[in-house]
Amino acid sequence: DEAVNEAFSALNQHPQRALLLSQFTQTPHPWGQMMNWHKQQKLVNEIGDDPEAYEAKIREKILAEMGGQPQPGQQPAPTPQNAPNLPPRVANTPSAMSGGNAQHTMEDAEANLWGR
Repeated sequence: DEAVNEAFSALNQHPQRALLLSQFTQTPHPWGQMMNWHKQQKLVNEIGDDPEAYEAKIREKILAEMGGQPQPGQQPAPTPQNAPNLPPRVANTPSAMSGGNAQHTMEDAEANLWGR
């Protein structure tokens, strides 16, 4: 109710109220159309006509809230390490299945496992 009242109040204060009201009533869902219009108007008012400036403002706000440091409880990103030296996939080893030295797929390994 509060959101609808806010949207209706904004519509009543808009200089093109009659035109907007006419457009809303010509849709299958005039109240929903009015709510969508109001959400869009609030967003435009918040962002303004320069999205890059708004993005910079948000970035500054977040950094200020964080104090330029990670939030407590957050771990810094782990340092990448060399991948461990793992053996090759069993399905791709020549001795994994009968058939000689040919490379095998996972489907071959499953078929061999389940006796297909």
